[in-house]
Amino acid sequence: MEITSRAGEPGIRSMLVLKRGCRPLLAEPKGERLERPESIGRITICVGDRVTREFWSAGLRPEVCVVDLREERRRVSLEIPPGYTLTTVDNPRGAISPDAWRVVGEAIRSAVGGERRLLIVRGEEDLLCFPAVILAPDGSAVVYGQPGEGMRVIKVNEEERERALSLLDLCFEVTGVADRSPD
Repeated sequence: MEITSRAGEPGIRSMLVLKRGCRPLLAEPKGERLERPESIGRITICVGDRVTREFWSAGLRPEVCVVDLREERRRVSLEIPPGYTLTTVDNPRGAISPDAWRVVGEAIRSAVGGERRLLIVRGEEDLLCFPAVILAPDGSAVVYGQPGEGMRVIKVNEEERERALSLLDLCFEVTGVADRSPD
């Protein structure tokens, strides 16, 4: 899998589409269980609507939040606290688009500079944990929701970054377009 580097940061040039049969592997919990929202990591990145809502309800303001305004495929709304810069990006279900990868990276760079970003994904946000883990600086935390398990946190370091890159290589194929839904 070709992950290019521009200005020292990994990027993708083509759509990455989840291979058939890989969803169960990705459904296995990664990171540690997080019982309740808490301030963790140099930068906290929440991926998912429910996780983001839980953090906001606890009075916490993660530096980057990635949502698709859906929970378990049902439309939801979020009351957005002040202080977030909103960005909208397209990312098809079962894929990672080059634009979504780039926007996650831009949001993380802005967070390092003290800004808070809310990324609203038209499509699906679940797989954007990959660029979040790969692009976040060491000491950051990526929090996501594990269906039936609750919140999970991946504490970013070189080992977790390598694990994410290995899973990308194993579970995704490079294509021009995400033209099919994985199982």
